[in-house]
Amino acid sequence: MILPRMLTLNTSRLLLVCLFIFSLSCSKDELDPLVGASQNMTFTQLSSNSPFAAANTINVSNNEKYLLISYQENTTVKHYYSNDGGQTVELFPIDFGFNNRSKLIDTPISDLGEFLFDGAVYNLDNPSIGGTVNNVLGVTQSGKYVNIQNDPVLSQNAFFIYENGTFVSTGVAATIDVAYFVGVSGEKLGFFVTGSKTVAEFDVTAKTFTERQITNLDYSKISGNGLNSSRVKKAYSNGYFAYAKEGGCLIISPTGNITYYDYPAEYQIYLNTEGGLKLFGDKAYVNIFKGTGGSAVFETIGSNITQTDYEFPITRIGDNVYRNGFIENGSRQEGGIIKDKNGASEYLPLSLRESIMKKSFLVGDNIYFEDKTYNVNTKNYSTSSIGSVRNVFYGSDKIIAFTDKGTYTTIDNKTWSLKSEDGIKPSIMIKGIDGKYYGMTIEKYTYYLGGTGFSVPKFNQAVYTSTDGIQWDLIPGSNKEGLGGGGPGAINPDGTVVYSDNINPLGNQVIVYYKSKDYGATYESIDPLQLGEGFTLTNHVTRNGRYVRSQFEFDGSLVINVCGQPNNDCKEVIVTPPFEGSSDFTYTANDELLIATNNGIYKSSPL
Repeated sequence: MILPRMLTLNTSRLLLVCLFIFSLSCSKDELDPLVGASQNMTFTQLSSNSPFAAANTINVSNNEKYLLISYQENTTVKHYYSNDGGQTVELFPIDFGFNNRSKLIDTPISDLGEFLFDGAVYNLDNPSIGGTVNNVLGVTQSGKYVNIQNDPVLSQNAFFIYENGTFVSTGVAATIDVAYFVGVSGEKLGFFVTGSKTVAEFDVTAKTFTERQITNLDYSKISGNGLNSSRVKKAYSNGYFAYAKEGGCLIISPTGNITYYDYPAEYQIYLNTEGGLKLFGDKAYVNIFKGTGGSAVFETIGSNITQTDYEFPITRIGDNVYRNGFIENGSRQEGGIIKDKNGASEYLPLSLRESIMKKSFLVGDNIYFEDKTYNVNTKNYSTSSIGSVRNVFYGSDKIIAFTDKGTYTTIDNKTWSLKSEDGIKPSIMIKGIDGKYYGMTIEKYTYYLGGTGFSVPKFNQAVYTSTDGIQWDLIPGSNKEGLGGGGPGAINPDGTVVYSDNINPLGNQVIVYYKSKDYGATYESIDPLQLGEGFTLTNHVTRNGRYVRSQFEFDGSLVINVCGQPNNDCKEVIVTPPFEGSSDFTYTANDELLIATNNGIYKSSPL
């Protein structure tokens, strides 16, 4: 019995020695009870940014080896290409000139990687050499270049094919003006004269030109007047021709049969079909606008036209569909180029740029940002069932989410219950020491000082109280307009609310602080001499009653002020995070920082 007792004594002495040595090696700041864990903050990356491609056009060769994608950034269109089926992507190196900077490329690609832009032929296997042949009307699937020009022998326009460095006449007269050319499909060129109701095809292989007049074509069988050329679309594919206008579309088969399709009544508006028309054999896709806002892609199937889940742009190669979009439970937080094959959808590996999460909220294992969620365990993205999240309140008994669809609560961090569809959605809120909830709506805006060129931040506010955080009552007199500054960052449990304003925007800054003791219902200016030691504007209250302000500086450092009072008795901790700073951060239920950066979402250790 002696041996165990001796071990216990020795173990106790060893622990005491270790604690003594540890205390000697720690500075006073490291043991500061106010600052706590903030000074030893660490970061964990919960998600990395995912690649996506916001394409305006998608072009794919028939052998699916070559892709060419255009998308618009501000006023400039950029073009990206792939010559390995979408495994990799590169910026197209040719500058098409100032006049073409806003033009999209929407054209067939041959099986040799050749495409046509502004009359010139380019090759995706040799993109840097520029346009090799000019004045081309169409490039066929096998890589033949075709144009229409005057044939002196025929004394009229004829079809020419580029051979051995020059255009050679086929001897086939082009009896339809080039203005009615509607596209290339395989080895044929299609023409559609809407006025005379004539469709025609030039077969490059057989060197024949065939015209057909569709005498029974009746445009009035689909809605819309069709008078605006920008809202009338025509297309050609595999012997089929399509025509679309404001209220419907039609398809002409190779045998001359016509199928008419009317859009649903709510989509029969004057803007259609500026969104686009695509034809793949007997299957047409139209991107049409809804009278109440938004758009949808409809697909013709037999004699019916049906709304799809697709987004434009869209390209179909056989049964495979290439499109823009978002895959539920997929690997990307925003849409990408999707390939639908054999009933399955997958993102192409190509990346045009990195997507960036903005202000985000962590509830359980899910990050909520805008109208998407990301599960940190499965690493999948999905559409949020509760809509686009604007704010989240982490209560001790429930979590409340305020979204564009309404107010939701959860008690298990997984299942949400809709509590109100049109209730107040506070920008900041707190549960007061009296047990009631207090919330403030803050509307920020910029006020321009007439004739000076200067602007100043302003905000409108209203303060509400609630017994459950769901149903709110306005505190009389709390709704104020035109207050200076960006507004408060937090409401404190004792009713303290403070915000600042620069009252001399045209000269040296004169910062004035305004304080409320009744949750923001009324304010009084603070005498600068009464600000108190370590005064700062805080934006979070921790579970253990600390008051915190977190802010990234220009040098990338994260400055954390931890205060013993709502705005005073503060101490500063400076942290250097392993990523670039961001203004898009929130606090979690466990007093961690959730930071949205260019590199993804990071979570700090608890404050």
